[in-house]
Amino acid sequence: RPAALAIYVLGIAVMFGAYLWALRLTRHVHSSRVLAPVVCTGVVATLTIASMYPVNAIDLFIYAVRSRIFTAYGQNPQVATPSQFPGDPYMAFSSAEWSVTGSPYGPLWNLIAAPITALTGENLTAALFGFKVLAVISVFVGAWLIGLTLQSYRLPVAAGVLLYLWNPLVLWEGVGNGHNDTVMMVPILAAMLAWSRGRDRWVIPLLVVAACIKYVAVLAVPVAVVAIWRRQQPSTRLN
Repeated sequence: RPAALAIYVLGIAVMFGAYLWALRLTRHVHSSRVLAPVVCTGVVATLTIASMYPVNAIDLFIYAVRSRIFTAYGQNPQVATPSQFPGDPYMAFSSAEWSVTGSPYGPLWNLIAAPITALTGENLTAALFGFKVLAVISVFVGAWLIGLTLQSYRLPVAAGVLLYLWNPLVLWEGVGNGHNDTVMMVPILAAMLAWSRGRDRWVIPLLVVAACIKYVAVLAVPVAVVAIWRRQQPSTRLN
């Protein structure tokens, strides 16, 4: 309804407005003075929004459905579809669109998700909670990796951590709706940390790991290859 839409848009606008205002404020304060408040507030915001029911995405349910195909029946979610298991209690939560297709995610995602459904069994609520916990941990690890990367360049850590940890898109979609992009970002951010510390041999493998979670990460591989090649070329000076 129009009123509900207006409230939703207003809420998102307030989140982004506060986020951009906080980013502006951190530019004028020494990083060490605001790092603790930035981290503590980010942790509270992440844990708070983690309790949100997925309101505009069903991905969290599909993760549980496909992971159960693997852990309960030993079938490969890349090719096995939810429609092949009509008697399973999870399968009622797979939409008509996704019930007849294999997983669009990388094979590594199946292994990451497997412990959750293996431990929770037929308890779908517990499985959804498990995937939310995975998203929260991934966001915290991502913020930590960003902080380490900024330290390598001697850049303000607080602003960079805030840029990610307070980001409404990360909070709403990554934690609230439980998208696995937060998991994919962990090896990508680890690759950036490796690059910042000159450990080039780790960059491509970490990006490949990210692509094995979600294929879109493969787009970063050719960029990284060119960057590593250019950095390893001997510098030349004009005489």
